[in-house]
Amino acid sequence: MQKAPSKPEPRKAALAFIFVVVMLDVMAIGIIIPVLPKLVESMAGGNTGRAAEIYGVFGTAWGLMQFVFSPILGGRCRTAMAGGRCCSSPRWAWASITS
Repeated sequence: MQKAPSKPEPRKAALAFIFVVVMLDVMAIGIIIPVLPKLVESMAGGNTGRAAEIYGVFGTAWGLMQFVFSPILGGRCRTAMAGGRCCSSPRWAWASITS
């Protein structure tokens, strides 16, 4: 009787690379979140209302770019559309437009 082929072991270099990338992302977010609001306010001349408006535009632009480019960067595979980042960026919308 034949033995079922086992899954190949992930390479240690790939896991280390993924760990470093995730660590850098978390560090960047940890630095930006507490600093960015005051930085924007100081760049807006101390006007808190204008700073909130700029910060809102910045957040909206970031969200729109995630929505538009996530399906492009992630591919349109049907399996990926069923799970993964569907909540943050509806890949089904992109798939229905390009199919």
